[in-house]
Amino acid sequence: GGVLAPSGCTYFAPYDAGKVLCITADGKVQLLEPEIPGSMKYSAGGVLAPNGCIYFAPYEAGRVLCINAEGNVELLEPEIPDEDESKYCADGVLAPNGCIYFAPCDVGRVLCINVEGHVELLDPEIPGYGEKYSAGGVLAPSGCIYFAPYADATGGTLCINTEGKVELLANGVELLEPMGYCAGGVLAPNGCIYFAPLRARRVLCINVEGQLELLGPEMIPRGWKYSAGGVLAPSGCIY
Repeated sequence: GGVLAPSGCTYFAPYDAGKVLCITADGKVQLLEPEIPGSMKYSAGGVLAPNGCIYFAPYEAGRVLCINAEGNVELLEPEIPDEDESKYCADGVLAPNGCIYFAPCDVGRVLCINVEGHVELLDPEIPGYGEKYSAGGVLAPSGCIYFAPYADATGGTLCINTEGKVELLANGVELLEPMGYCAGGVLAPNGCIYFAPLRARRVLCINVEGQLELLGPEMIPRGWKYSAGGVLAPSGCIY
């Protein structure tokens, strides 16, 4: 997804296109230099940081893409390993500590953009061989960020706690369905976070205590159920 900057411009990172797309504050379309080589470069939605910069995590590109506060395009060091892998596809989340976190797809570690705008890869290495997390993360009222597992997240639901540490949650709930959750989760007025199933059979709920629950009737195991992110209605219901 694109991101609206404080300047009033909206920016989109390139996938197979060569340049960043900018919609200016007066509605004009621009393609920004430099040309970024490669294909399938950026897939995850970008995040606006408190410093006014916008950051996009790489999918098959080698480096994090930054649109700085002046609207210039930068590719940040360091080069992220495994250039031929699908690195990050789940939308990132801005935490109360000012850092931005992206959950890994095929790579092993969480990507963090810290408050100085530096790129870090956080331990521990998350087990699994690919496509670990696809659904966008959600910030809970507790200050923790949660990502629901996708295909091979054998460690379970990913939590970035209030200290910025990476945790893997299981809590006795079996979540290892193939391609479990793809649609971005939604925070409800009751403080719980809900993820709709893709190939999993039930809705995943992270309650106010940070415990995992599987809710509702069991759905058919076959087929791709829900892929688009949910929406909170004025009634308090999520659709």
